[in-house]
Amino acid sequence: MYQKQLKFSNFYNLPGEGIVAEFTNGSETFLFDIQGLQYRIVHLKQENRNAGEEEKVLARLNSLNYSSLHPKMQSKE
Repeated sequence: MYQKQLKFSNFYNLPGEGIVAEFTNGSETFLFDIQGLQYRIVHLKQENRNAGEEEKVLARLNSLNYSSLHPKMQSKE
């Protein structure tokens, strides 16, 4: 799983799991929750590989999870 570069596809809100991020590598699909994505980023960095896309998706995933848990804290813009 960690050998190929993954490309972000979409977010899904799964019952019992919360919001997860979907990544693909062309032939396979992977779903990551926050903890799984953090683990992937650490693993990539330990191998001196680029984790830029994963880090951007993690920031968005954290934001989505925060917004879903705290709907009254959202901006009223």
